[in-house]
Amino acid sequence: MDIYLTNKEVVFNNSSLSNLAGGVMIMFFKPFKMGDFITAQGHSGSVNDIQIFNTYLTTTDSKVVIIPNGKLSDGVLVNNSIKDTRRVDWVFGIGYGDNYDTAKNMILEFLTSDKRVINTTAEPYIALQELADSSVNIVVRAWVKKADYSGVSFGLNEYYYKNAGKNNINMPFPQMDIHMDNITA
Repeated sequence: MDIYLTNKEVVFNNSSLSNLAGGVMIMFFKPFKMGDFITAQGHSGSVNDIQIFNTYLTTTDSKVVIIPNGKLSDGVLVNNSIKDTRRVDWVFGIGYGDNYDTAKNMILEFLTSDKRVINTTAEPYIALQELADSSVNIVVRAWVKKADYSGVSFGLNEYYYKNAGKNNINMPFPQMDIHMDNITA
């Protein structure tokens, strides 16, 4: 905190005033509370302390990130804890020539059998998203309770990886074909 005493006056620099004002705004408007999982200023973590000048986050790998409240109140902030449900988004690539319907059915099998996936509010969304340079990309979206977000996200990734080969689905990687015609030395 930058406070200076000059001729019996207290002087705050601009960043201190910004952080103080940001702290007041956060405490008044309450965009997040203790325990919420937020993303702000390039950092994600659980809020474990809100002070007048700074907010303290604990990351998933137990690092403590101190973010000045001026930056928090002035920038984009994502609060992942406000809603009871979250949408999980995936993009899976299949090789050109692979059977799209087989891949789609394999993904749908996981989403309909996993009890953590909420199928009452909206059916899982599976669609051919893009014909990319090295893959045919399938977008997948499903709703889960916020506590199940990571488990379902990682679960489908693992399921897809383990079952793609069994279903003759190739895991594409960036590649380039070079054709050389009439080359003379």
